[in-house]
Amino acid sequence: MVLAASPVTAFAVVGFGACSSVMLVINKVAITQLPAPAFILFLQCGLTAGGIWLAAAAGQVVVDPLCSPALLHAFAPVALGFLATLYCNSKALQYLNVESFIVCRNSTPIVICVLDYTFLGRELPSLWSTLCILGMIGGAAGYALTDSAFVVHGYAWLGGWLCAFLFDQIYIKHVVESVEVASNWSRAMYTNFWAAVFLVLLVLASPEERPVFADRARWTMPASLAVGASCVVAVFISYFAFLARKQLSATAFTVLGNACKIFSVVINVVIWDKHASATGLCFLAITLGAAILYTPAPMRDGVRRSGAQPMGAAAGRPARERVAAEGATEKTALLTGA
Repeated sequence: MVLAASPVTAFAVVGFGACSSVMLVINKVAITQLPAPAFILFLQCGLTAGGIWLAAAAGQVVVDPLCSPALLHAFAPVALGFLATLYCNSKALQYLNVESFIVCRNSTPIVICVLDYTFLGRELPSLWSTLCILGMIGGAAGYALTDSAFVVHGYAWLGGWLCAFLFDQIYIKHVVESVEVASNWSRAMYTNFWAAVFLVLLVLASPEERPVFADRARWTMPASLAVGASCVVAVFISYFAFLARKQLSATAFTVLGNACKIFSVVINVVIWDKHASATGLCFLAITLGAAILYTPAPMRDGVRRSGAQPMGAAAGRPARERVAAEGATEKTALLTGA
């Protein structure tokens, strides 16, 4: 797995790993308590965007103005990919156990490394990394044979998540590299703002969701605590996810997310019985072990020497004035994640 090359990278990797480890299980608990995934996502995204805006208004963080046309245009597709990934994730978790989702995710680096090579200027994986990716797929295949909770409807949502996830990993990395912002908080604020706007329409149009979140009897103390905890973690995972995307390649970021899911499994096994068999967990350990041993591919020589921006990034970069001044103090750099 990736070793931190700088304090910012270490900060991003540790922060994202901690948040990602608990978020999947918290979402599963929240959706089990209150089966309205779109509404829960709306709360998470809306409170994240609003919280960052309020923190900026209080002078605690540095962000771009929310009314910037260039950034609104740049982050609308990001929010759509982000939202599609989260929504399909939530729907899949309604029908599948956590391990089923984790195994599908562990199979994605084999595709993303090719997309990384094609669109983002990375080399193809080394022989060692290829063997690690094959180990992930082998473990996933073994797990699939032991999954007694197979639900066709659930796996249809899992397929939708896979398509959205591949777009999310590659396109968002492109935007992170090509669109200048005042700080990492701006990326999180704009993405969550657009996602909340789209989710309002989705929630209002869903006949399945309205009766659930409008029913006061469903808002028990466990349900309220689970949803509230998911909203708190959503703020931090959004920030650390963008920070880690900036520091790592798309494939390495994917593998990081896969590797830290071993803690999701530990939490999941401890808190309830919605987990896989012992044999299934052994196969899952193979996929996660291979993820930990994966070594990311460097940039291709031609791209590294010329400093070229893949996917036409330079042409698409908004010409805009930086809000954060150069020569910011170490405290400000740490605060903003710039």
